[in-house]
Amino acid sequence: MATVKTTATTANWSKSQMNILRENAAKEESGKINSAGIKELLLTELFSGKNAAQVRGKLSFEKLYQANANTPKPAGEAPTRKLDIVHACETMASAPRDSWASFEKASKPQLEQLFKCLTDMSDKFDANVKAEVEKQLNA
Repeated sequence: MATVKTTATTANWSKSQMNILRENAAKEESGKINSAGIKELLLTELFSGKNAAQVRGKLSFEKLYQANANTPKPAGEAPTRKLDIVHACETMASAPRDSWASFEKASKPQLEQLFKCLTDMSDKFDANVKAEVEKQLNA
């Protein structure tokens, strides 16, 4: 018959660390620590050797972690798809539809930045054209 050897595991978290976690959570309005609080804890010497994932895991286990709230869009407003942004950019650049299909592989923030740049360029172009037309009319 095989015997199973069990060993007692030592705690990875000291009592002083746990007390600090509980005290910091108690200071918060919600009674829980969020990711900003974790960053502050990691700056202290007491939590050297720990990383954010370890602290977050311990806080979650102890029911002391508050995830950052996502800000939802207003009711009834659909999220903007990357393909819609690409199509809008194509339109602004007078490019044929679906000619920039590979742009959809870019990240959404990159596509939003491209759209903003094209919009800014368009606004500047419109202002320059308007100024030229006014010059010609006044000449």
